[in-house]
Amino acid sequence: MIEGFIRGLRQPEYVHVLLNPLPVYGLLISWLGLIAAVISKNRRAQIVTLILVFMTSISAWPVFEFGQQGYDRVLAMTDDDGHAWLDEHEARAERVIYIFYALAALSVAGIIAPLRWPKSAAPLVLVVVLAGAGALASGCYIAYAGGKIRHREFRNEPAPPTKSPHHPPIPPRIAPSCWQPKTCTSTPSTQPPASASGAPSRHPIQRGSLIHSPADGPSSPTVQASSSSAFASITTKASGDIRGKRAFFPTPAPRPAISSPLIAN
Repeated sequence: MIEGFIRGLRQPEYVHVLLNPLPVYGLLISWLGLIAAVISKNRRAQIVTLILVFMTSISAWPVFEFGQQGYDRVLAMTDDDGHAWLDEHEARAERVIYIFYALAALSVAGIIAPLRWPKSAAPLVLVVVLAGAGALASGCYIAYAGGKIRHREFRNEPAPPTKSPHHPPIPPRIAPSCWQPKTCTSTPSTQPPASASGAPSRHPIQRGSLIHSPADGPSSPTVQASSSSAFASITTKASGDIRGKRAFFPTPAPRPAISSPLIAN
């Protein structure tokens, strides 16, 4: 059990989930304690709760950092809707994380400033209370999107649009222009491809290969035929495409019937 826990600490997404209650539930408890200390007008209680508010609000920084580090690992385990909610969760955190930093700075000011200016204690504590309410609302705003990443039962509304291209579209399969080898008898050019300006292309790939430079313009029939042949060869060797087999291994002619005197009799 201890080894599993230590192993989990090496995973940033695990540490993120382990710490994220601090800037929400921990801050809520500290904030309520600060309100009670303000009502009781106990300066020592105010200092203690201000320290708790500082610790719980500054904990948003490691939560944010570990969440950034574990983004790719969580993305690999989510579906399309989870991907959209993950992006929304990250975007919300990036927008409101500074509220927690401001609350931490105000908490420190509420502890240190009254040592020099005693009359500033009450106003600073009130400002911390108001900023704490804003930070709590921000934490709920972030957590609302985070809870829908992996929990499908919480997705009671359409997913927001995906904001990051972490799932690049799969390129469409190349459709060969011909399948019979007899019709693909053109010989590919051995000259390097030239760009629209007449200069050789940066890509050291000859025309007729499977990859065609965008600067080369539209492909010629020769290039299409050669590209089709190369693609059919790859699909035949890799995935056993039936059509590729037909392209490179045409159906043999039927064998002539063998006449036998034994069969004839």
